[in-house]
Amino acid sequence: MRFKVTLKNQLIAIQELIIMNILYFGLIVILYLSIDWEFFKILFYTLISTFIIIYLLPVLILHINYLKYSVKNVYIDEDEMIVENEVIKRKDVQKIILYATMQYYTGSDGTSLAYNEHYFRLEVILKSGKILHITSLLDKNIDKIIESHFPTIKIEKKKAGFLFLLINQN
Repeated sequence: MRFKVTLKNQLIAIQELIIMNILYFGLIVILYLSIDWEFFKILFYTLISTFIIIYLLPVLILHINYLKYSVKNVYIDEDEMIVENEVIKRKDVQKIILYATMQYYTGSDGTSLAYNEHYFRLEVILKSGKILHITSLLDKNIDKIIESHFPTIKIEKKKAGFLFLLINQN
């Protein structure tokens, strides 16, 4: 099975952000039509700054981070992965770590921040010491697909907040 970062996968990742955009700007239009101008300006700046800080910035930071540092193409077979034209055999993998939020593990979609359900990453640590970063931008079920194709490799699942979802390239 071949996976690559596509526009469709990126839209799936930001779908909650799109919904929040519609709701926030719908609320702003309703407020604009129903209250006086001075009070509207105060509410507008409060709502926009809250939206940017809580919803927009975390998603943009994660999305850009994943696009910059993660694998863009993966082919997964029963006993190997081809990552950016490099063949990785099952025996070459030391361990796999899944970093995701608690909301991802419990499946509580749509009840929290826009990145909680749709942004996660896998660190594939090879015996050579090399680390491959595979993210949800390839497929929203990439973790389950890798787990089913590599059943002998246990995926270590770690609960991660925003900072641990970022790929750190030291």
